[in-house]
Amino acid sequence: MTERAVLHAYVEHQAPGATVTLQIPREKWLALFTELTVESTEGKRADDRLLTAEEVAKRLRLSIAVVYRRAKRWPFTHRLGRKKLLISETGLNRWLERQR
Repeated sequence: MTERAVLHAYVEHQAPGATVTLQIPREKWLALFTELTVESTEGKRADDRLLTAEEVAKRLRLSIAVVYRRAKRWPFTHRLGRKKLLISETGLNRWLERQR
């Protein structure tokens, strides 16, 4: 069983609404969550890379603060706490296509 599967099983067995605190090194935490598999709009499973706010800021040539402000309106973002934001690469690419 992979570490990701073990983590998923642990979290799934917690009561709904429970706060889960895990002692996982930052690098391992990011590796686990940047490889998340999400459901695509077509109902098929697709691998979707999750980008950090810093990566998105660099890609869009914006400041990190602007990315955090805009993320409040983007449905393809994932908050992992007050200071951690992950953004779906697929969602960002679709949003960029619609902006053209």
